[in-house]
Amino acid sequence: MIGVILAGGKSSRFGSHKSLYPLDGQPFYVHIYHAMIESGLERVVISSNKMLSQYFIDDIKMRGLNIEVIEDDIVYKECGPLSGIYAVMQAIPHEDYCVISVDTPFITSVALRYLVEMAGIHRKSAAIFYRDNDQYHRTIAVYRYELLPLIQQSLVTGKLALKEITQHNTTMIHVNRINSTPYWYENINTKEDLERVLKVRSGYYGTNNR
Repeated sequence: MIGVILAGGKSSRFGSHKSLYPLDGQPFYVHIYHAMIESGLERVVISSNKMLSQYFIDDIKMRGLNIEVIEDDIVYKECGPLSGIYAVMQAIPHEDYCVISVDTPFITSVALRYLVEMAGIHRKSAAIFYRDNDQYHRTIAVYRYELLPLIQQSLVTGKLALKEITQHNTTMIHVNRINSTPYWYENINTKEDLERVLKVRSGYYGTNNR
């Protein structure tokens, strides 16, 4: 299974490229990388756009990380997560792909390990992803290579939401199955989101250290 960090977005709501934003002294993408490695994923790639790819190549080399950078297909640039997944499937075919958006920097190895385990159990499911009571977390997911034709069709027709490829043959895992921090699946779209989660984290560890 390939660990895939999706980091090709514009981060317009965040105000700067959140994949590079420092959290506890390291960029978002590095936190996800370490969670992937700790979960047992041996090969990790980062899917990004042409503008950011060289930065990632240089930063990865400087940090001594084992991450391959895969650029979005120019035909489908700026087409959201689907274009990143498509590019990775094209570059590294016939695999399963553990896909995590770079704006989920609090992801834990516990959650990833369980996701991979469920993907192994639900072999007939083309997609396996988390959900909570309010929404589906389709960028904390495992996608099978068999979805490639459907992904390409969605890109060609401009139907870019991940729900387009998860209408059928999917397995959903409720986040409450994970015994981890209560914010591990939080999606960070704005700096206010980050401040809110950091405040929750401070209170969580403060309570659990008493």
